[in-house]
Amino acid sequence: RTLPPCSLIGTLSWFEKDGNRVHIIRGLWEFENQAESAPQRFELRSDISSCAETMPLSTNGIFHGNFVDLWAPKGKPRTSLIIRESGANLTFTDQDGKLQVNGTGQNEFGKFDLVG
Repeated sequence: RTLPPCSLIGTLSWFEKDGNRVHIIRGLWEFENQAESAPQRFELRSDISSCAETMPLSTNGIFHGNFVDLWAPKGKPRTSLIIRESGANLTFTDQDGKLQVNGTGQNEFGKFDLVG
């Protein structure tokens, strides 16, 4: 199926796991210009090296994660599907104190571009 453009709004943060820094983006996404679209959760994370203590939070990298998609087969109730994403190559640029995110990735729907 061909999907319309969507918007993602989230928070970029980090935590430490096994001596490595993990950057994580969590938030909500929804299709643009579609009244029937309700915001759904997403999460992308990137394992950064153990020397990342001095790296900025907005370090470019490869992110993996998932998002929830409410799907309604014809004539049936909506079902929540967890869609896995891998290899999302994200770059961050500071623009007037806000992060601009650009990237590409792939999930079961195919390749995608991310701009925001």
